[in-house]
Amino acid sequence: FQEFIPVTGNVMPIKTIYLDAMEGGRVDKLFVEEGAMLKQGEEILKLTNTNLQMDVMFREAQLFEQINNLRNTRLSYEQTRLRNKSDLINLDYEIQKLKRTYDIQKGLQSQNLTTPQEFETARDEYDYAAKRRDLLLETMRQDSILRAVQMQSLEASIEHMGTNLNTIKENLANLTIRAPIAGQL
Repeated sequence: FQEFIPVTGNVMPIKTIYLDAMEGGRVDKLFVEEGAMLKQGEEILKLTNTNLQMDVMFREAQLFEQINNLRNTRLSYEQTRLRNKSDLINLDYEIQKLKRTYDIQKGLQSQNLTTPQEFETARDEYDYAAKRRDLLLETMRQDSILRAVQMQSLEASIEHMGTNLNTIKENLANLTIRAPIAGQL
């Protein structure tokens, strides 16, 4: 003899966890079907989001462009520095020659063996070259300061863009939905 009582009811799980995609997209691939037993972190499905992928490519291109700008700025800075150094060497040589001419003219002027005009010309050329040297040194100092600020700004920009790119790549990784805990799907 069996006794039973028919009862109508709903079977409910003890714990229910709803899956939510961090990024929206089109379902590209299903890894498991409904009812499958999953381990924590196991892939369930993969979404595709072309807008997000295009955004990643765009940001990568921007990052590479900024890196190239930084390289070009460094190269330009080095070329300018070397050119200024060369100009300074040439100017020092010119000053040395003009100083020698001025000293000779000064000696000749003291003995009244040269005209006052030749003496003044030698003195003026020497003074002019010395002033040009001072100006070149000031230009080199200012250029160095400006380039340092520009390089620092570009490096900060590259770092910021790299951080943004990593965040977007994480969003791209979120297109793969994984099981948050072990259990039945």
